[in-house]
Amino acid sequence: TCDEIMHDDDGVFAVQEMKLFNNLADMPDDASEIVVSYGIGIDRTDNDVAGRKWKRAIAQLYGYMIEQSVRYGVLSCFNRSWFVHALDDDAVVEMSHSFRSDSGCALLAYAHFMLMAKNDENTKKSFSRRIVIEDLL
Repeated sequence: TCDEIMHDDDGVFAVQEMKLFNNLADMPDDASEIVVSYGIGIDRTDNDVAGRKWKRAIAQLYGYMIEQSVRYGVLSCFNRSWFVHALDDDAVVEMSHSFRSDSGCALLAYAHFMLMAKNDENTKKSFSRRIVIEDLL
C-alpha cells in the first residue's frame, strides 16, 4: 500500500512512497539522467540490480497515483526526494531533480509541490496506465 496519502476536505491530491535508502541509493539526482535510464526499461536479465530497484519504485509510485486517481506523487528515501507529475493529455510523467533533506530549499520545494497538487484543477482526472518519463525542469 501507499505510504502517505495527502488529502483535504476535497479528497486526495497527492501520494508519497517512502523507500529505504539502499533502494534509491543509485537513483540519479538529475532528472534528465532518470529519463534516459528509465527509458531503457526494467530488464530482468540486466545485472543492474540497483537500477531495477529505483525503476520499480517509480513504477510503484505511478501505480499508486493511478489507484488514487491523482497526478502528483513524491518518491522519497528520507534524505532525498523526487517530485512526480503526470501530465494532462498523455502518459508522460515529469520528474524533478532530487531534493536533499539537508538543504534549505527542500522543505520549500516540498510545500510548493503540495500546493501545486492541491490547487491543480486537473488533479483528479483519470490518466493513462502507460508511463513515459520526462524532465520536470
